[in-house]
Amino acid sequence: MIRYRGGEIPELHAVAALLADAHLRRPVHDHARLRAMLEASNVLHAAFLGERLVGLVRGWTDGAWEGYLCDLAVHPDVAREGVAEELLRAATDGRPGIRWTIPAEFVPRARLEAFGWIRNPNGWLLPREG
Repeated sequence: MIRYRGGEIPELHAVAALLADAHLRRPVHDHARLRAMLEASNVLHAAFLGERLVGLVRGWTDGAWEGYLCDLAVHPDVAREGVAEELLRAATDGRPGIRWTIPAEFVPRARLEAFGWIRNPNGWLLPREG
């Protein structure tokens, strides 16, 4: 069973391995930089299969108007189990006044459109409510 947790930084070696396995171009061999990236994020949710990190979403929001999700990583072993959708939901739920942006390369079109995301030239937008 996959469990989701927010607000805590997973172990750096696990984050580096996940980012590499998910083929995200990030500084996985520079743990100081990776730690700085995680610590600077005010949106951070992780997915675990047992104790194994299998998903991560990371980004920022001003809490009132804009939000940006810069990393969405899902391990290929669980790619078809809805992990990306649950991480996106965890990151954006409860924040209806925020317009979220995510780069185009992260999630296939059909999955995002099903959850209200709209394609734009630079990626995807989840419009703010109200």
